Amino acid sequence: MKSFFPHILQGGVIYNHTLYLPSGASADSQVQYGKEKAIVIIDLKKKEIKRIIDVQGILNNEPEGAAFWGKSLMISCAPKGLYQFFLKDE
Repeated sequence: MKSFFPHILQGGVIYNHTLYLPSGASADSQVQYGKEKAIVIIDLKKKEIKRIIDVQGILNNEPEGAAFWGKSLMISCAPKGLYQFFLKDE
């Protein structure tokens, strides 16, 4: 996946001055562009994107929200699915 800023942003979570923002749409979405599934990581102190993680091949459904469970980033999807990510260097 090339570097991009996703167009379909969902519910994110802030942890240690960093915003973790899931994005994307389901494969059957009527949206024509910007539906690539990703996790956008934004440094709130520097006000810049730290990293965009391509999760197109991991998430089967549309990412809707994020939360932390311990040090794991949890992404919930609609209509079903809960995914656990262990992020390094964050």
